[in-house]
Amino acid sequence: MTKTRAESATLLIFAVYAAFLGTFEGPAEIACIVLLVLALMTGGLTRPRVGHALILLWFLTGYVGTLSSTVHVSSENKLRPLLALAFLIGVDVLPRLSEDGLRVVAKAFVAALVVSGLYGILQVFFAPFPWDSFLAAQPDSPQTMVPGYTWIGRRAASGLFYNRLKLAHVGVVGMFVLAFVLWSGRKQGHRPVAGVVSPVVLVSTIGGVILAVAIALTYARAALVAFGLGLSVVVLVMARRRLLYYASASVVLILAVLLVAPGGLERVQGLSEALAVRARILARAWTIFSKHPIFGVGHGLYSHAASALPSTGNVTHLVDPHNLVAQVLTETGLVGAFGFLGVLALAFWSLFRRVYSARDESSARGVLDRVALANLVAVVVLGLVHFPLHHAPTALLFWMAVGVGCSGRMDGRMDGRMDERMHGRPGCG
Repeated sequence: MTKTRAESATLLIFAVYAAFLGTFEGPAEIACIVLLVLALMTGGLTRPRVGHALILLWFLTGYVGTLSSTVHVSSENKLRPLLALAFLIGVDVLPRLSEDGLRVVAKAFVAALVVSGLYGILQVFFAPFPWDSFLAAQPDSPQTMVPGYTWIGRRAASGLFYNRLKLAHVGVVGMFVLAFVLWSGRKQGHRPVAGVVSPVVLVSTIGGVILAVAIALTYARAALVAFGLGLSVVVLVMARRRLLYYASASVVLILAVLLVAPGGLERVQGLSEALAVRARILARAWTIFSKHPIFGVGHGLYSHAASALPSTGNVTHLVDPHNLVAQVLTETGLVGAFGFLGVLALAFWSLFRRVYSARDESSARGVLDRVALANLVAVVVLGLVHFPLHHAPTALLFWMAVGVGCSGRMDGRMDGRMDERMHGRPGCG
């Protein structure tokens, strides 16, 4: 396969992958594997470095308990850590796309996500639809509703995911893309001419409003906080006041829709009770960790370990500790947590440096770094009250963002194959 054909095939598959990330997770996982196979065939994967080693440490440590346990673990829970393969896409494949290629991928992701968000809004008012059973195995599952809070049929917006948290958490990433594209568009001169709003500003604004309303109607409270803090951190690093206006307006819009929606105020008022429940869950997670502090219980075995403890209400039936760090500690112990938190810290450090040094740039590559940084902040915030990596689309986006942070300058030297397009971007590893 020639270099030109390989690049064209990579861009096409990546665009499809990006579109599925905003709609259907199964095909997205398949497209992810296809991308990695193509990169392997064309020599597009770099040699392993510190970032790779840290992820491998976390990955293998968790399987010490999984493979040695006689407990049956569902294939979904057992194989979920394999989603970390998306790190290779972020560290090797994304950085090699051209500026135009990155724009194509961003458009595919946001367009699909906006469609999913618009569908989610329609679900709140008009669902159930006749085709629901075709698109989802359990269209009326608890993941599409918030008992006691939403109005028509107690249904929340869940989009084509048919899962309100997936729509909320992935939707936040779409909002980040639109925010930084909007700012970059204005930097590149896409300003109103003769009183006419430019297409970039108009499309980004409409897409942002649709996603904001959809996120609000998921009734996912943590998503609002994650979006606000994720964007605010990047705004502080870039020192750009206009982006702060966008962040404030978006948060106000989401909060207003949430409060106006029937049951929305009760949802906000129920925050203290939800935090109390999570405190009890964390106490249970600490008990599990204290019994297996070095290597943890193994990937996918938290639920079994929690069920073996004395029952306190319905806490034993939770599938995870509703906290990212607690999940990592209980399933992979201190050894695995060192690898997971280590590569996350390296990615943060690299992205902070790059976003600050390129704060005046309006390139697509600059947008990629800002979105990656905001996404990592959002996942950390969500990880205070959820285990966001439980959902495949969120996990794939997270590991790609970590990979983006670890791309570019590695070990103080520039990889010769990346020099032409990376332009000296500092990275980790």
